[in-house]
Amino acid sequence: MVETNYAVSDGISIAYQTRGNGPIDIVIVPGLFSHVELFLEFPEYTDFLDKLAKFARVITFDKRGQGLSEQIDGAPTIEERADDMLKIMAAAGSQKAVLFGNSEGAAMTLLFAALHPGKVSQVITFSGFAKACRAEDYPFMPSYEERSKRTEYWIENWGKGTALGIMAPKLESNDAARRLFGRIERASMTPSSMRKYFEMNLAIDIREILPAVRIPALIMHTEDDRQVSVENAVYLVERLPDAKFVNCGSGGHAFWGADNDKVIAEIEDFVIGKSVRPLGADRVLATVLFTDIADSTAMLAELGDAAWRTLFDRHVAEARDTIELYRGRLIKSTGDGLLATFDGPGRAVQCACRLTDKAAAIGLQIRAGLHSGEVVFSNGDVSGIAVHAAARMEGLAKPGQVIVSQTVTDLTFGSEVVQFEPIGSHNLKGLPGEWALFQARS
Repeated sequence: MVETNYAVSDGISIAYQTRGNGPIDIVIVPGLFSHVELFLEFPEYTDFLDKLAKFARVITFDKRGQGLSEQIDGAPTIEERADDMLKIMAAAGSQKAVLFGNSEGAAMTLLFAALHPGKVSQVITFSGFAKACRAEDYPFMPSYEERSKRTEYWIENWGKGTALGIMAPKLESNDAARRLFGRIERASMTPSSMRKYFEMNLAIDIREILPAVRIPALIMHTEDDRQVSVENAVYLVERLPDAKFVNCGSGGHAFWGADNDKVIAEIEDFVIGKSVRPLGADRVLATVLFTDIADSTAMLAELGDAAWRTLFDRHVAEARDTIELYRGRLIKSTGDGLLATFDGPGRAVQCACRLTDKAAAIGLQIRAGLHSGEVVFSNGDVSGIAVHAAARMEGLAKPGQVIVSQTVTDLTFGSEVVQFEPIGSHNLKGLPGEWALFQARS
């Protein structure tokens, strides 16, 4: 048995294991189920990790709220999962790693690679998807209603190993394997917790961020995946800047349910046989925050230069501290406003709401706009469409209002500390199409 260790993220213990001592770190990002110890009782799963560990150091972990990680009330947001992965890598001494995500873990992997490209050398997905439920422009998944119905069936049969037929069809008729998978279901989490996880997962939609994943990607999928059809893999390959598709034949939804030798050979060729182009961390997915003081000209005329400068300097000092508190990066002052970036959209929204409160406390009203997208850092400044979009949203905001894009709301789904109210679709000057916008409240 490999030793189980713990990383601490936001005061929560996250269980992880390492095996192998190869020159490359590979982090396995789990799908719906995870239990770092019980899964090892499946020979197919252990065989997969052992073969991977012949040329890499393999890091596995349980998501917060699952398996041996600390239990929580509810389900973690995507942002919290990304933070947990950073802490796991730090605890394991991993400066840079290949990320290997299965199912929902594939979406998590792609998002993490866009947010933290300096931490990721390559990404691998198995049974991945860009959106969890069908939409008019994404017909590759079942509808929300269909998936919800399947969810209830799984919940009603929780702990019986019912999902094994989806994960690894070749083991479906094996009674011992089904009983073991039932144990894993029960040990992963309770039925009520699983329902909350499902609700969170059904809201996954990372289509907007795919172009920002500029790291080499290997997209793996089986032909007989009953949970996520192979068309989802084709969609990813067509929209990722540097992606290769591998058909893994039959094997179901779990990476260890397919032909281990074939899958491992493809991974080894990808991470070792392929030369990895050097990528800097200057081009990343970030949430951009623009703020502006309402009626600043009139206040300047009323207060006079000296009093206005004192008030403005106090606002900037408080804003700098608040942005740092929420792990943001203050880029610059823009006249009577501020520009900042964050690697977590939830923290960015919380920060914007906090800034409006703190400004109001000293007699100022600010407007704020936020959008998540690809940005480029250069010479201490930041550029990109996300910057322009956030600036346009700030321009639409009323005094004391925080306006965000739908991309921000999609990436913060499940957050219990921010709420969003739709305010309709708007045209943003200089940007194509109509944008669905929301007002944020803390």
